[in-house]
Amino acid sequence: MVSKVMMVIPVVLAVGYSSVGLDSEASDYIRPGREAMFEGTLSGLRTAYYIFEDGLNDAGCTDCDDNRELRFLHALTRSYMLLIRDDGAEIDSALELAREFGINLKGDFFFPFALDLDTIPLNDHGNYEIPAGAPDAEQVREILDTQTIPELGEIIAELELITDDPGDRFQVFFLPEETGLHENLELDYGEVLILKGLLTAAKGLMEAESAYDIFIDPNDMIAEKIYGDSFHVNEDLLEPYPHLLQVLPTEGHPENGATILAQARQDLIDSIDFYMAAIAYIRSEEDEQENDLLYIDPYNY
Repeated sequence: MVSKVMMVIPVVLAVGYSSVGLDSEASDYIRPGREAMFEGTLSGLRTAYYIFEDGLNDAGCTDCDDNRELRFLHALTRSYMLLIRDDGAEIDSALELAREFGINLKGDFFFPFALDLDTIPLNDHGNYEIPAGAPDAEQVREILDTQTIPELGEIIAELELITDDPGDRFQVFFLPEETGLHENLELDYGEVLILKGLLTAAKGLMEAESAYDIFIDPNDMIAEKIYGDSFHVNEDLLEPYPHLLQVLPTEGHPENGATILAQARQDLIDSIDFYMAAIAYIRSEEDEQENDLLYIDPYNY
């Protein structure tokens, strides 16, 4: 598959956007949301998500709930919010989690983005050092289990609401003034299937990680021992943590790892099915694919 443009998708603290009001239409949210999406900034992408969210929550909107473009753009930007949400509440994005470890972004650009090297904590040897108070492995697992994995499931379910059939194809066209290209850029049901596949695979991988015992005492000096070249696998890791990387349940961890792994396996199989369905869908398209976001070169199939 060939990607013809980097899709704009991150967004930051969208404050100040209010509901359009009674008797509004989906276009009242799609238009400003798309403008924010294509700003090329993290804040613009966040703003777009909140605009689309307002549209789907607007009880006075005559067609928002059934509008497939609004639904897709909401799911798309919602997916990126898992990476870039920054609302100062609970830790429920990769950016907010990284900040707990002293990793911050510099500037507001979506692409290219840069790390703020001045905030990265270093020890006396010039090596990265996990800051005091950063979440330990169990706390990270809890974030994934209670925040990220359920959110992925909800986004996938939202994408399931988008339909497509030969007589009523799902199509979204991004304009040259939005993308900077010389022609319209088309997204269709092939992209819906690809996005479902990516999110389902991510969900399965996170579930698989949650099936194993990964407890290490947060006060353990393992990192310092590694930096000091005095780390020994048996003495420092396997002996004090005999259950490390064993499938749950283990002592103090009652979760059923086998059940979690079974769900992870099914999600990974489903993600492959989505991917294969996307390939079949894209190959079946009879119209010209040159302006599609994703297309298959017939000479490289």
